[in-house]
Amino acid sequence: MDQVMGEQARIGLTKQIEMDYIMKRQGDDERPLTKIDGTRDTDQSITYSRGGMVFWMLSNLMGRENFNKGLAEMIRRFPAGTADAPLVEDLLETIRPFAPDKMQYDQFAAEWIKGSALPNLFLDDIAKSASADQSWLVKGKLRNDGTSTIEIEIAATKGERFPEKDTESAEKTAFQQARTKLRLGPNASADFEIKCNFEPDQIVADPDFKQLMRGRDRLEKKL
Repeated sequence: MDQVMGEQARIGLTKQIEMDYIMKRQGDDERPLTKIDGTRDTDQSITYSRGGMVFWMLSNLMGRENFNKGLAEMIRRFPAGTADAPLVEDLLETIRPFAPDKMQYDQFAAEWIKGSALPNLFLDDIAKSASADQSWLVKGKLRNDGTSTIEIEIAATKGERFPEKDTESAEKTAFQQARTKLRLGPNASADFEIKCNFEPDQIVADPDFKQLMRGRDRLEKKL
C-alpha cells in the first residue's frame, strides 16, 4: 500500500486492521499467534488482523531488507511440498539471524508473537507554551497501562496532513509537524517535550499508525 497507493491509503488500511482486531478480541482469553488453531471465533481476526499487523511491525523493527532476507531463507529451508510443514516457531528461528538487534528481536517475539501483549496508551497533562525565541514548547506524559513494550513517535502538528485536493484550502492549512520518540514498557509512563518553530494545534501519538494498540481515540488531542 505504501509503495503503490501512498502513505494516506496505507494509514487507512492499518486503521481498519486495528479496528477489526480490537472489536473482536476477547482480552485475557486471547491465545498467542503460536497457539491459535482456528477453533475459536476470534482466531481469524488474530491470524489476519493481529498477525498481519504484528509481522509488519517486526519488518519495521528489523528493517525491511533484513526481514525479506529472512523470508527468503524460510522459503529456501522449507520449499513447497515439505512433508513436515513449518510452524510459526520455525519462522521466528529462521529470520532471527537477520535481526540487527537480537535482544530487541527476542523481546518483540516473546511479547507479540509467543504472547498476546497489547499496549493501552493515554496522553496526560498536555500543555503548550510560547518561548522567548518565538518558538513553542509542548509538554506532556505518555502512559502505558497495557502489557507490551512499545516504541512510539509523538507529533505536535498544525494544519491538515492530507488536505482535500484544493490548492487554495491546502495553502491555508499547510501541514507542519515536529516529533519526538519514546520507548515504554508495560505499566510505565514517561514525560516528553516537543519544541516547534510554529504554534501547534494538535498532539498525536503514533501519527503514522505503525503500532497496534488499544486507546487510539485517546491519542489525538487539540491544543
